[in-house]
This record gives sequence, C-alpha cells and structure tokens, in this order.
Amino acid sequence: MLYNALISGIRTGVALLVGLAITWLVSVGVTLPADAEVQLNAILFVVVSAGYNALVNWLAVKVHPAFGYLLGVPKTPEYNAVAVQEKDGQIVASANSPIETGEIVVVQPAEPHDPAKVDNFEPHPYETEE
Repeated sequence: MLYNALISGIRTGVALLVGLAITWLVSVGVTLPADAEVQLNAILFVVVSAGYNALVNWLAVKVHPAFGYLLGVPKTPEYNAVAVQEKDGQIVASANSPIETGEIVVVQPAEPHDPAKVDNFEPHPYETEE
C-alpha cells in the first residue's frame, strides 16, 4: 500500500514539476496583463500538468511502457478492487484481492444509508420533527 502511494506520489510530482517548468518558461517569454497574470499562469499550470500526465500515460499504454519513465517511475500503481467479481455463482475476487485488467466485474450496489442502524446516531437539529 505504501509502495503504491510512493509510486503515485512520484508520478504526480514529476507531472507537476514539468507543468511548473513549462509554465515558468512560457511566462518568461510572454508579457501578460498584470491583473490577469496569476490567473492565466495558474490555468496554464493545471492544463500543462494534466495534459503532460495524460499524454505520458497514453504513450506508455498505447506505444511503449518505457514512456512511463517520463513520469519518474515506469510502473503504475496497483490498487485493490472495490467491487466483487463472480464466476459461476462463486466470488473469485473481492475488495481484498486485485482484479486483473480486462476481467468482467459485477458491481453490487451498496445498501441505502439507514440512520437508524448507526450506533449513537443523533439527528441534526433541523431534521427533528417538532
């Protein structure tokens, strides 16, 4: 779990650093109105960072996994499944086991929230009937 968080943090951090560097390079060469400079730089930073992350991930999946190095770590984080996978009526994967890419997954809806089932439930003052 910690390893996956580390991988995710590195990949996100690299994309943000690339976005910051490109935004800084653009802001050095372009004169913007003083009242809109911060907003435009912020928008450019978000767009460039997200675009870089999306582009590199797409390249790593569609072209070659080595493109993952452009995000610092070529391996993508692995997350445990939050759904239940059934095969012939038997549960073969659950929230505690990973589901392989391409597997058919049946997602079971959560039960509706019932405040009466929660221990120590105190209704909000506006929700009480008077």
